[in-house]
Amino acid sequence: WMGLFSIFLDVTMVSAGLAVFFILNRPLTAVNSRVVFEVYFLAIASAGLRYDWRLCVVATGLVVTEYLGLSLYAAHRWDLAAAFEADPSYGAFGWGGQVGRMVVPVGAGLTVAAVAIRGHHWRHLSGKDALTGLANRAWFEERFEEEMSRAHRSEQPLSLAIVDLDGFRELNSAHGHAGGDLALRVVARRLRQSIRKSDLAARLGGDELVIVFPDTEVAQAVA
Repeated sequence: WMGLFSIFLDVTMVSAGLAVFFILNRPLTAVNSRVVFEVYFLAIASAGLRYDWRLCVVATGLVVTEYLGLSLYAAHRWDLAAAFEADPSYGAFGWGGQVGRMVVPVGAGLTVAAVAIRGHHWRHLSGKDALTGLANRAWFEERFEEEMSRAHRSEQPLSLAIVDLDGFRELNSAHGHAGGDLALRVVARRLRQSIRKSDLAARLGGDELVIVFPDTEVAQAVA
């Protein structure tokens, strides 16, 4: 919700900057601005930095909706042909040009959304342990800190299990590192199948694993 609110604020601030020209009785500047309009692209780009394509789509939709509203208001409120004759510096008003201006942010929004999807994918891969496919230590520490803050804020329980494999060194000695790696992969797969989607399983290193159980009492986590 904070991401949505900040995007709405970013886009609306740009629209408010264009609306100031209405107050100054300069409607053509508002609908044909060569400077303020481009700031919309910064708002769309800031949505992409959150690695969530849905926020990029929301930002693009807001840009098109708010700018279309400004254009409709200007066309209804003023005689834009007469305004052009009085001050031709910003060009004449035409719906073809306005549609073209709205198409450009749509293209930018789709591009940023694609980049956000790709960035999210790579960020997800960078947080995985290469051997087991579980979260790695860095990703676990980031997520665990978030879950701790959430549990404290909502006053909900949070449980943590530290797990290691009994006799792992003996297994490595008897079957080599390939056998140990296979054992870790099997255990990791079974862990993923045994926990909820809201839980987090990670490999801290060696045969040391950890599981985070949000909104879970210790007795439930043990079960």
